[in-house]
Amino acid sequence: MLRHSLIPVLYNGDIGPGGYDAVLREKLVPLGAEFVSARDVLCNAEGCLTRTGDSAADISTSDQVHLTANGSAFLIDAIIDRLLGGRVSQPK
Repeated sequence: MLRHSLIPVLYNGDIGPGGYDAVLREKLVPLGAEFVSARDVLCNAEGCLTRTGDSAADISTSDQVHLTANGSAFLIDAIIDRLLGGRVSQPK
């Protein structure tokens, strides 16, 4: 806010180690579980998502590990079909 400009859509600085995902995936996949990584959804080779839209209110995280409501909605929208196996019920 002090600079009167939005943060970039992607952050490409140090986001810390991604080792937890690898450890969980290594342990769960052989047991037949599907491991869904938030990091895989929110990050790519260019960086990690910092906001979901064109407004400062669209910030995706509130700290290093917690998503905002916008970030949570983005993540769920990206993985809901995998979680429910394509069986998303429509509200009546």
